[in-house]
Amino acid sequence: MRLGYFIRLGDKTSCGGTVLGGERGVTLLGVPRAREGDRVSCGKHTGEFHIVGGVDQLKSHGRRVAGSLDSTSSCACNALLIPSSFTTQYESLRSVKPRHAVVPRPTTSQNCGHPDQLLSITTYMADEINRNVRHPTVGQIRQLNRYDATQATHTYQALPWHARWWARDPRRVAKACKDKAVALWVEQMDDNREWNYRAKVAQLQDSSWHKQGRYLYHVGLWAGIHYGYLGMAAGFRPGVLVDGIDEHTSLEQRRTLRHWRTPADRLAINIGVELYKRYPEGVVTGKALLSVILAADPQSWGAGRREHRCGSRLRQPGASVHALASYPQRVPTM
Repeated sequence: MRLGYFIRLGDKTSCGGTVLGGERGVTLLGVPRAREGDRVSCGKHTGEFHIVGGVDQLKSHGRRVAGSLDSTSSCACNALLIPSSFTTQYESLRSVKPRHAVVPRPTTSQNCGHPDQLLSITTYMADEINRNVRHPTVGQIRQLNRYDATQATHTYQALPWHARWWARDPRRVAKACKDKAVALWVEQMDDNREWNYRAKVAQLQDSSWHKQGRYLYHVGLWAGIHYGYLGMAAGFRPGVLVDGIDEHTSLEQRRTLRHWRTPADRLAINIGVELYKRYPEGVVTGKALLSVILAADPQSWGAGRREHRCGSRLRQPGASVHALASYPQRVPTM
């Protein structure tokens, strides 16, 4: 049996559509749960369509609940439904899934019968980055990180002594802004939120490793790139994103913060940082993202990349990926 995730109102389809209907009386994290027959739009065709299929062992008012492995859209694309919540799993009873990937498999390389996969994934991730960089929470965090304590202190010190009684100390305001920015960032990047691209790409590609040329790249790469790009857009410094600290971090904060330790973790975030420096306005393309990945230092990949051996399956046993640490929640500071 394979593990899938439940579909909710507002979830996306692989063709760019949106789930438009849901069961108001049953929610997942406050969002209505979708069922077969609920309305869905298509990203390539006009009109409304509906969800086809559902979880066989779970019905609600006579209709099967929609699941990522058991439901599709009735549109001409036969699109898959992309989950945004990964808190609740189910076991699919189907022996054959609707399709193998969220995007078409790209062309095969010259010397190998296995297709290259990264361009299809980078195209998907570029679209996600371009949309998420405009998310209201990212803008709110950026404003908090922009608070200029130095300028505010000069203004504060220029006030008459009696006026200072009613003015807020800029040092306290700066700390409050930093704490709020970090809290919002951690909440938005939580593994159970919609930006868990490690889980999304693994689910949609049905593999933890993805081939490009001579190498296989681990699925953890995509979460790190997204983290690095949006972290820069939100106003965090590169040192904070990678290490949790930089030269501006207080000694007290240094004693409590964790940082990304594995080479694959650090490289993925640095790729996101470099991508932001090149395309800060949210106009990333799949080819641009792919070029940054392929240009990365080969010695920096650690367990995040390995040589592809023809004749082996792309989906590797779980024991073989233990060397690559999972992406636990890291708390950046400023």
